[in-house]
Amino acid sequence: MTWDKPAVLGDGDVMSPRTFAAKEKADADALHKYTNHRKLAAQANAHAEVADKRHAIEGARGGMSEKAAATRIQATWRMYEARVLLLSMAEKLFKLEYDSATG
Repeated sequence: MTWDKPAVLGDGDVMSPRTFAAKEKADADALHKYTNHRKLAAQANAHAEVADKRHAIEGARGGMSEKAAATRIQATWRMYEARVLLLSMAEKLFKLEYDSATG
């Protein structure tokens, strides 16, 4: 059995509602991926610019002072400790289980 497209529909594609919804979702996903990539690239560029300025200032001063280095090391350690604490809190709150039906 064959089907001839009615002439009043013109040259455009005829899509079922399911096909149309899938195409719309694919287009929306592609747009989201593009804008997300653009946003992340802009953030990375801004971060790089700030880091370059900071390195230029530190280089002009002859390097990082002992106090600035100690402050950065302490801040890095505090961030690490906070991350470890957050992870342990999440492990206490959630329980890892496997569903026997799906594996």
